[in-house]
Amino acid sequence: MHLSKIFFLIIVCLFADASENKLFAQLSKIGTVKGVLTDSLASEPITGATVSIFTRGDTSLVSSVISKADGSFSFDQVSFGQFLLSFSFTGYETTYMPFAISAETAGYDFKKLHLTANPAVLQNVVVTSGPVTVKGDTTEFNAANIKTIPNATAEDLLKKIPGIEVDKDGSVKAQGEPVTRIFVDGKRFFGNDPKMATRNIPTELIDKIQIIDAQTDESIFNGFDDGERIKTINIITKKDKKKGIFGKASLAAGTNGRYAAGASANRFNGDQQTSFVTQLNNINSQNFSSQDITGSQNNNGGNSAGLNTTKAAGFNYNNTIGKSLVINGSYFYNNVDQLSINNRFRETFVNGDSSLFNTNSLNGRNDNSNQRLNAQITYNIDSFNTVMIKHESSLQHTAINNQSESFTTRGKIVPLNSVSALSLSATDGMRMDNSVLFRHKFGRSGRSINFNLNYNLNSYDREGQTFSEIDRPNLAIDTIDQMNAQLRGGTSYGMQVSYVEPVSSTAVVEVSYRYNASENTSDQQTYRRMDAKDDYSLTIINLTNYFENSNAAHRLSASYKKQVNKYLNYSAGMGVQASTASSNNITRNSFIENNYINLSPTLNVQYKRSRYANFRFVYRGNTRQPSITQLQDVINNSNVTNIRTGNPNLKQEFDHSFNLRYNGYRPKSATNLTITLDGSKIVNRIGTAYIINSSSDSMQVEGYTLVPGAQFTRPENLGGVFDIGGSINYSFPIVRNVANLSLGSRLQYNRDVMAMNKINSFIHKYSMSGTAKLTLSIDRQFDLNFKSTTRFNKAVYENEPNRNGDFFNQVIGFEPTYVSKSGWMFSNDIDYGINRGQTAGFNQSAMLWNMSFGKLFLKKQQAELKLSVFDLLNQNINIRRNIEVSYVEDLQDQVLNRYFLLSFTYNLKNFSKGGNRRSDRS
Repeated sequence: MHLSKIFFLIIVCLFADASENKLFAQLSKIGTVKGVLTDSLASEPITGATVSIFTRGDTSLVSSVISKADGSFSFDQVSFGQFLLSFSFTGYETTYMPFAISAETAGYDFKKLHLTANPAVLQNVVVTSGPVTVKGDTTEFNAANIKTIPNATAEDLLKKIPGIEVDKDGSVKAQGEPVTRIFVDGKRFFGNDPKMATRNIPTELIDKIQIIDAQTDESIFNGFDDGERIKTINIITKKDKKKGIFGKASLAAGTNGRYAAGASANRFNGDQQTSFVTQLNNINSQNFSSQDITGSQNNNGGNSAGLNTTKAAGFNYNNTIGKSLVINGSYFYNNVDQLSINNRFRETFVNGDSSLFNTNSLNGRNDNSNQRLNAQITYNIDSFNTVMIKHESSLQHTAINNQSESFTTRGKIVPLNSVSALSLSATDGMRMDNSVLFRHKFGRSGRSINFNLNYNLNSYDREGQTFSEIDRPNLAIDTIDQMNAQLRGGTSYGMQVSYVEPVSSTAVVEVSYRYNASENTSDQQTYRRMDAKDDYSLTIINLTNYFENSNAAHRLSASYKKQVNKYLNYSAGMGVQASTASSNNITRNSFIENNYINLSPTLNVQYKRSRYANFRFVYRGNTRQPSITQLQDVINNSNVTNIRTGNPNLKQEFDHSFNLRYNGYRPKSATNLTITLDGSKIVNRIGTAYIINSSSDSMQVEGYTLVPGAQFTRPENLGGVFDIGGSINYSFPIVRNVANLSLGSRLQYNRDVMAMNKINSFIHKYSMSGTAKLTLSIDRQFDLNFKSTTRFNKAVYENEPNRNGDFFNQVIGFEPTYVSKSGWMFSNDIDYGINRGQTAGFNQSAMLWNMSFGKLFLKKQQAELKLSVFDLLNQNINIRRNIEVSYVEDLQDQVLNRYFLLSFTYNLKNFSKGGNRRSDRS
């Protein structure tokens, strides 16, 4: 086709007038449906109602949406045919209305639809909705069918939902996958921090819990489903709780100087949500997820490890203004001051030689402060144009003071070194991400053009001091006394433009171009004392370096999505990316540049035999660039037995990954089955190359003196890495709405690689785990959670079969709670842990038993006085094992032990009576 004709067609597409909708509908056989839901008596808009379209013949689900803040709903692409429109909301009658989409009625407007309240009430709870509803990628649970004790939170409710697991630290898994976002009424609650919602939203506000395989924000905004999914939970609040004030305040004091205080306040007024939370305690309790942007926080097992003093406060705001503007924003500050004692025993493997055994004890303090700000504004300029502005930023300050003692031997007899070390550091970090998305819809339904601009900043500023004494047999003590400063910074920016075009009534094409670029610098300066009076004036040349890195990539891609029939749809795409990566070592006057051409295929297949069962397969190919820390070839000797450097010759990784998933639900038996299979293969995987000095003499490595028992590591591209795993989760009611049993199992295989003393070594890791969870709720008086998790791990070393090993651990948890009608409470939380196959001294079993006794009083039992004891048997331990290619280690961390705590909590509940159809469940 002549270029002038192509240009003419593009101009026609871009500037086609909306008045041509009827002509486009006749050609594409696609129409639109819209309307507004209101209460039949109060004439108020109904938010969060489920609106679905079914085929009139076999009532197969076509599509489903949730009504917006003003009660409106819309469907953009509905093929010609005869349909039923269903709209339902807890407390209202479910209604079906017939309609048809044709060339004459391509834009079907129901205008105002009135929902009628259903008077059928059982114990003040409307029971018109079924316990579980499956709608496309959403599984919805009716909270009215899940009983919880008074003053419980969303976390307590989630524990009782089949297919959901809640760990002790508050992390959530749904259908075997980690949940990374929890929304409230479809809106972010304190950014993307799941714990802020699960630990601060009371159950009595909750109407429904939705588990969603959600598209990304960009995919939803652009209107093209690329197959990428984010496991998301949406908490839908009750309609009669959308206007009012609620929250709680608590104070507690205990033995051993333990204390806790906290408060939350929330004001909901329709679509306007305002929330405030604050927390202060020294009992290792955090109602938020930690965030680390500098890599300065100790990785010691989470909230249960160490002795933590926590201070936190935050503010969240959501609002929909009119029909066009949606605002979301939050600010959160937290400080965690951690005192820790860590004991570690590590066996490091050396090819063709005896293992090195290292015993290390660390006594440290990590004072970490973090601020994070999130904001999102979505503005519907008109029916054709929408803009979304997003901002996320974090500030972090960390001060670390660590003292350690370590002892290394060859075999278990020959001593190599003994090291005493003191490390002090102060680190400041900043990260800021900004993006602007703009979408223009054309007159033809489904046609759009989308623009995405992003700009990101990051910085890292660290100053530290290291003092080490190295004692070796028959040699004088070697002392290292140095100060170092690291300053890193970077910017990245990019743009993307994509065009979406329906090519038939059942197929859509997206064509996009993306450009990304980044510039990063890293300056490391290290100084040593000349003598005891010197103020670190001597620069250590091989520990000092200034380094620059830049990346630029152009990517052109095309994707095709087709609805084959009412059961099957798929999308397939191919991207070609041309990129350039350069590394400039200013100090050494060395410059390296690499150019890459990559093909990035994608495939997404979804098969839905019914509304209750679906199958999804996703394949993706992606590149990953090495970080500036991995590229900068400067020596880091902050740990004198583990010397590190970078590698400017690193190539980018390419990851082939796939995920296959089946989810099925049977309404009659209320059973749910989820099966997954996933895997990945990484080309040019950035692994680690080790040089280990297992001799009794020092050796030179790249100009650095490596003492006996120490290792020198650098990143290298290594091949042969892949993993594959599968899981199955099955849940069913023993007694419907009273007792539920969930069973889960996962098998995982991983092949990893390293280079040790220039010889590649492979490790095969096998892991098996099984989980059984029983939840029992009898009215709101007796509550029981039982959970057993068993894990078995086996490591097979390809080059050194004599190093093969396995270990086993099991945790059995039991949580019974009884609340009398008069408000007396008795609660237990018991965990029994078993460890086998670990190093002598680490194969311990222990029972952690927490118990509390209290009384609910005042109106609606809003106040609570409680006496608690933590670790009743004084057996709390924290033991774990890490298996890596080059070593196996066992660790034990200091933890809180037995203390008593007396607490008072007051729950505020003040909701407007206007439009109230139901009473509080409390």
